[in-house]
Amino acid sequence: MSQDQRTLLLWGLLICAAKDRRTYRYSDIAEIMGGHWRHVGRWLDPIYRLCQQRDWPALTILVVNKATGAPGHGLGLDGSVPQERERVFGFNWFEQEPPNVGDFLAAMGKPQAPGTVPPPKPPNGDVPGSAPRTHKGRLFGEQEGACAGCGMSYHFRILEVDHILPRARGGTDDVANLQLLCPPCNREKGTKTMEEWQDDNGLLRANRR
Repeated sequence: MSQDQRTLLLWGLLICAAKDRRTYRYSDIAEIMGGHWRHVGRWLDPIYRLCQQRDWPALTILVVNKATGAPGHGLGLDGSVPQERERVFGFNWFEQEPPNVGDFLAAMGKPQAPGTVPPPKPPNGDVPGSAPRTHKGRLFGEQEGACAGCGMSYHFRILEVDHILPRARGGTDDVANLQLLCPPCNREKGTKTMEEWQDDNGLLRANRR
């Protein structure tokens, strides 16, 4: 997974943390994202700079040092940490247009590679060619780490992004059509809708809970 992909996933994870009024330690982020805690600052920097650019609260303040409970150095906060954290908790992140890789590159002052900026959204709200995995952090927070099928809790890396209405049947990559399933549930569901799968496997899925 590239640094840009990790930043996108981390954005989703942090806006869900803001909604739930919680923080993460650097070691927590490293475990969830699959990397070393020393690299977390690199993934956070584009998020911090984007928040600065758009005059949003510093979302990165929700990632704290294990020993001190304070955010990492370099955030450039003028006020107190508790006040800024309350601003983050009170901000409606889900009303904002989700950033893409191009937005983060622009915030860092880096040139955007061809094709970085996504094409305009069609009427149905889907983005052609968008990667559903970029929504995984947001979905993980909304589902509280549980599979939408069997209800069991799993590690972030285990859960898979599933289309509620399969793409083969006209489903889009819009986040409203996405959910996280564990590998067994995802294989069982296949190209069925959730309603069809639940009707066919209700007893089996009930026994897993």
